[in-house]
Amino acid sequence: MILLSLIFQILLILLGDHRKHTAGNKVGYIIWIAYLCADSVATFALGILSKNQVQPHTHTHELRAFWAPFLLLHLGGPDTITAYAFEDNELWLRHMLGLVVQFFVTFYVVFKSWTGSPVSILTISMFVAGIIKYGERTLALWSASAERFRNTVLGPPDPGPNYAQFMDDVVTKEEEGYRVKIVTVFEDRTKLKEDQSHNQPHHSVDENKTTEADEAKILLKAHELFEIFKRLFADLILSYQDGEQSKSFILQSSAKKAFEVLEIELGLMFDLVYTKVPIVHTLEGGLIRSFCYFLTISVFVFFTTVENRKHHYSNIDLIITYLLLIVAIILETYAFIILLSSDWVLLWLSRKKMRSMADVLVKRLYRKKRWSNSMGQYNLISFCHEHTKFAMRLLKLCPVLEMLHIYWYTSFKEVPFELKDLILEQLKTKLEGVTNNNDAKSLCTTGVKKILNGAYLREHLKWSISDVESGISDLEFHQSILLWHIATDLCNYSDHPSLSSSSSASPESTRKMCNMCKLLSDYMLHLLVSNPFMLPEGIGQIRFRDTCAEARELFKGKNSFSRKGNPRGSLLEMKTDIPPVEVKGDKSKSVLFDACRLAKRLLSLSTDQRWEIITSVWVDKLSYAASQCRGANHATQHSRGGELLTHIWLLTAHLFMTEQFQIAQGHVRAKLTAR
Repeated sequence: MILLSLIFQILLILLGDHRKHTAGNKVGYIIWIAYLCADSVATFALGILSKNQVQPHTHTHELRAFWAPFLLLHLGGPDTITAYAFEDNELWLRHMLGLVVQFFVTFYVVFKSWTGSPVSILTISMFVAGIIKYGERTLALWSASAERFRNTVLGPPDPGPNYAQFMDDVVTKEEEGYRVKIVTVFEDRTKLKEDQSHNQPHHSVDENKTTEADEAKILLKAHELFEIFKRLFADLILSYQDGEQSKSFILQSSAKKAFEVLEIELGLMFDLVYTKVPIVHTLEGGLIRSFCYFLTISVFVFFTTVENRKHHYSNIDLIITYLLLIVAIILETYAFIILLSSDWVLLWLSRKKMRSMADVLVKRLYRKKRWSNSMGQYNLISFCHEHTKFAMRLLKLCPVLEMLHIYWYTSFKEVPFELKDLILEQLKTKLEGVTNNNDAKSLCTTGVKKILNGAYLREHLKWSISDVESGISDLEFHQSILLWHIATDLCNYSDHPSLSSSSSASPESTRKMCNMCKLLSDYMLHLLVSNPFMLPEGIGQIRFRDTCAEARELFKGKNSFSRKGNPRGSLLEMKTDIPPVEVKGDKSKSVLFDACRLAKRLLSLSTDQRWEIITSVWVDKLSYAASQCRGANHATQHSRGGELLTHIWLLTAHLFMTEQFQIAQGHVRAKLTAR
C-alpha cells in the first residue's frame, strides 16, 4: 500500500500540470483515478501501520513507523493539483478534519514505536514536514473556496462619502445664517486613471518585436488586468473605470497579443483555484517550503549514517524506506523547478528589476502551452448517419453507453489563429460607432440586427435567429444552434467543391470564413451536447435527441432517401416547401427539416454574402453564450484543458460587452458653498 500511494503521487505531480493544456479525457481519466485513490490508499496504509503497533515492539515496527510521516506527505499532495474539480475546493473543511484525524493517528504510531533511537528522532522530523505539507493543501483548498475567494477579491466594504457629517455641516451653516448651496461633482475619471497609473505599471508593447523584454511586459499587463477581472469568476460587478484600460488595450492590440494576454490571465486563475500557488508564492510559504525541503534532505543523510551502523532491518523494508526518501526529495526538487518556471516567479522578478533572470525564464515560459488551444467538434449528421442499428440496440440495453457515445463521436481540433483573428475583428466591428458603454453591454445579444439589414434577409431569415432582446424572433437559443449547425453543414457541403477549386472566383477570405464557420458550428453543438451547463437554459437536449431520432429514422428507413449514398446531398434535394410544423405539429422538437429550409434560403444568396451572414451569426452566438455563462462554470473548464468559450467570455468582458459592468459614475462628491 505504501508503494501504491507513492505511485499515485508520482502520477499526480507529473500529470497534474498537464491537464490545463490537454484536451480530451485520456489524461483526465488517469488523473481522476489517481486523485480519488491517492487519499484513500494513504489513509488505509496509515490505518494498517497503526494496527501493527499493537503487536510487540521490534526493530521492524520502528522502521515502519518511520513510514507514517511519508503518508502525511502524500496526503498533502503535490503542488500541481490540490483540487481535481472546482467544487473540490468546497471540501476544505473535510480536509481539515482529515488533517486532525491523521495527525493523531500518525502521532499514535510514532508514540507507540518510540524508543529514543536515532530513527525515532528522524521520524519526528519527517512528522513535522508531513503536517506542514498536509496543512498547505488544506489552506490552499480554503483559499480557493467560493466564499473565501469572493471575500478576497471583493475588497473592504465601501460606505461611500460621509453623508451624516455632510448634513451636520449643512445644518450648522444654515443655523449661522448662511445661504447654503450644494454643488454635485462626479469623480474625475481622468484623475482616477492617473492615480491608478502610479500604483500599477503600464506597458506598451511594439507589435513588430518579440523580444524577451516585450514578452515580460505582456505578462505584467496580463497580471494587471487579471487583478481587475478575476472578480468575474466570483460573479461580482465591475466599474467602467476598471475596464477603460482593458478596452483600449484590446482595441489597439492584434489578435495574437490579445489572446496571449487572455491565456496568461486564465492561466493565473487556474493556479489560484487548482494548485498551491496561494500558499507557496508568499514569503512565509517560500520559507516554510524551503525548511521542509532541507529537512527531508537532512533526514535522508542522517538515515544513511544510522542505517550503516545497524543491521536489524530487513532488506525489503530498507529498500522501501530509501524509495520513500529518494522519491520525496526528487518530487520536491521537481516541484521547485515547476515553481521557478511559473508566471508568478517571473512577475516577482520583473517587479524586483531582476531583468537577466527574468529574461531566462521568459524563454522557458513562452515555449510552454498555457491551455489546450483546442475546440471540441461534434457533427449531428455524421453521428446519425454512422450510428448503426446495432449500436442503437446497445444504447437501449445499457444506458451507460449512451453517455459514452458522446466522447466516442467527439473530436478535438486546434483553434487556428485565423479563427481568433476573425472573432476579434467581428467584435471590434460591432463596437464601431458605439460611444456609450451601456450600449456596448447589449452588443452580444443584438448583433444580428446588423446582419438582417435588408428586406429580403429579414423576411426569409428572421425566424431562424434567436434574438429576443432586439425583437426579431422568439426562437429558443438551443433551437437556433441546431438550425444553424445543420444549415452550415449543408452549405459547407454544397460550397466546398467550388471553394476548394483553384479556379474559384470567390476571394480567399470567403474560403477562410467557410472553414471557420464549420469549426464554430461543430464546436457550438459540442457545447450543447457535452457541456450544456455552459449555455443558456433551455430544452436543447430534448431538441437534439428528437432531431437525431428523426435523422436516424430517415437515414436507416426503407425508402428511396435511405438508399441514396450521401445524406447531406439527399437532404438538400428534398422538397421542404411546406413548414414541418404544419405536417407534424409541435410535439416533436426536431429541427431537421427546418434546417434544410434554412440551408436552401442561404444557398439562394451569393457565396460571399452567404458566408458573411453565417460568420456573423456564429460569432454572435458564441459571444452571447459566453456572456451568459457564469464565472464558476468557466472556472470549472480550466481543469479540462480550457474552453474557447471561456476566452471569448473574458475577451467580451475586456470590451465592456457584459452585464457585469454596472458601476457607471462612481462616488458623487457634493461640495458645500455658503453665502
